[in-house]
Amino acid sequence: MSEPPETSEDDDLPYCACGHTRHHLMVSPEPEYTAWGTFWVTLMGVSAAPICIRFRCRVCKSLFDLTNDPDELRTFL
Repeated sequence: MSEPPETSEDDDLPYCACGHTRHHLMVSPEPEYTAWGTFWVTLMGVSAAPICIRFRCRVCKSLFDLTNDPDELRTFL
């Protein structure tokens, strides 16, 4: 019997027109904050938890993925 092919976690993620997923080097996370979060980050320099992260490819400039998973948002503090 043959083994099933190995799959990576990137197989289930959306990708941009270039074929990059959110974990690729050429993809930048763009955090979005509440009004108070923006105040603390920009004026006071304090880390605030984002409410969502959008992912933009730096090659084709497309926004192609979004996450608001609390566990993943904590990695962007």
